[in-house]
Order: sequence, then C-alpha cells, then structure tokens
Amino acid sequence: MLIIIFGLNGVGKDALVEKVASTEDIIVSSSRMLMFELGLISSFTARPNQEDYLTLEQIPWEQKERLLRFRCGQSLKEIKAHNVFFLAHLVVCMYLDGKEHYRNYPFSPWLLGASGFARVTATPGEILARREGDKRKRPLSFRQIKDNEEKSERRWENLISRVGIKRAIEIHNKQGRLLEASANLQRFLTSLEQK
Repeated sequence: MLIIIFGLNGVGKDALVEKVASTEDIIVSSSRMLMFELGLISSFTARPNQEDYLTLEQIPWEQKERLLRFRCGQSLKEIKAHNVFFLAHLVVCMYLDGKEHYRNYPFSPWLLGASGFARVTATPGEILARREGDKRKRPLSFRQIKDNEEKSERRWENLISRVGIKRAIEIHNKQGRLLEASANLQRFLTSLEQK
C-alpha cells in the first residue's frame, strides 16, 4: 500500500512512521525522493547531508514540482514493499530573496490514487521546540508555523473533498505521546488493509 503522510517539518512524521513500519516497509520523504531524482543522493532511502538539503533548496520550485508530479510517482510504483510511506507537505514554505513563499504540494494522479492519507499535527509551540535543534532552514517563529499550518489545513480539506474521508485520518502528535499517536496510525493502517 502507498500511504501518504503529510505534516509540517518538526511535527514528527518520521518518528511516528518509524514506530509502525515493519522491516518489509519502506519510508521515503519527498525531499529524499527529489534528491534521488536530481542525482544528489544514490538512493531515495539514503540519509542526505546538510549540503544535499542546501542544494535542494536552490533548485527552482517549478523543476521540483515537475519531478513530484511525474517522475516521483513512477519511482514509487517501482518500489517493492508491503507498505510505502511517503512523507510530504501539503504546503511547502520556501525562502526566496529573504522572503517566505508558499507553494501547494501537487495533487498528482499517482498521489490521489494512494491507499491512504494521514495528516500529522502538533501545536505551533510543540513544532517550534522540535525545530530549534534542526540545522535545516525552517521557520522558527510561532507566526510562521501558524501561517503554514492554516494553509495546510485548507489544503487538507481540499484533498479530503477529492479522496473521501474513509481513506484519511488526522493524528495529533502531542509532545511525549508518540505511542498514542502511533497506535492511532496503526489502527488506520489495519482498517485500510481490511478494505
């Protein structure tokens, strides 16, 4: 099954999925998939270094969007695994000329055809605390996180109107409650497998 996991940076997508993924599953982020498609890393499961992230940030959004719309979906179809967890953002915040610019993540046919969708949320304060130790360029103000979350909420509602609520779940990843959030995700995965 292809499961798309959406959430802001610092919300805990990786930690949550790592709790439920088996050894037969593959976890890949949209950033790592883009780096692989651009030749920055050798595999979409490789761990990028800081330089790889900085290089990716310099690639024009239009080029990344084309890869996300077409090539990334094809690469995901080629993965042979029980579950493929694809970690992504509903809205991407980029910095151009020192200013924030928001871009909607493309809802391509391959993405809309996924078996399930999860949106992981946390409070802006929780996200801010998780981001403070991150070396990648991330919004570090409460206002920026809140703005991104509000835009993501609208984008999520748009996605649900297209795919239906039965294939989707929202999970709040509260600080210190990862086991509770992962249990919710596991129940959702089980329900998808039973369909």
